[in-house]
Amino acid sequence: MEETKVTKTNSFHNGAMVNDQKKDIANWWKTLAYIQDDFIKLLAPTPRNMEVQGLYQEMMSLQRENKLLLRSLNIYRSSLEKAIECDTTDCDAFFIKNHQMLKNKYQRHINNYKALKLKV
Repeated sequence: MEETKVTKTNSFHNGAMVNDQKKDIANWWKTLAYIQDDFIKLLAPTPRNMEVQGLYQEMMSLQRENKLLLRSLNIYRSSLEKAIECDTTDCDAFFIKNHQMLKNKYQRHINNYKALKLKV
């Protein structure tokens, strides 16, 4: 009987954790989708001079990273349903670690985007 209580508590904890992570992912996704739209506008004219071409290439590279990060968010969001089923601390730690790694990638990407926008 005691094990059932632990499992229910753990399920509640996992559900709350997953909901928080889903909110993070939704917010990050919205921001990255906005950035993707911004790149479409910024990259529409093809530059003619060499100085601007370097910046253009930098924007193209960051746009590719943005697309990859959006895909990673979609994959991670799909995997979060499995986090609810975690019944060990190792399983919880796996999802927490992955969330933190994705958060770090997201934050680095946003910082790179902001730095690039200052050049434009």
